[in-house]
Amino acid sequence: MSQDTSTIKQLKARQNALLHGILLMSVLLLADTYLRTRSYILIDGIWDNTFIIVAAFTLIFFGNDYKRSL
Repeated sequence: MSQDTSTIKQLKARQNALLHGILLMSVLLLADTYLRTRSYILIDGIWDNTFIIVAAFTLIFFGNDYKRSL
C-alpha cells in the first residue's frame, strides 16, 4: 500500500513539473512573439527558440530533482 502511495506522489510531482515547464514555454513564446511585433529582438536566429526550449527543460529537470529530494 505504501509503495502505491509513493508512486502516486512521484507521478503527481512529475506531472506538476511538466505542467510548469509547458506553461513557462508557452509564456516565453508569447512574450517573444509580442516583443518581435514591437520590434524588440532580444535573441536573433536559431538561438531564440533554442533558448526557450532549454529554459523549459531546465525547469522540468530541476523541478523533478527538487521534488525527488523532499
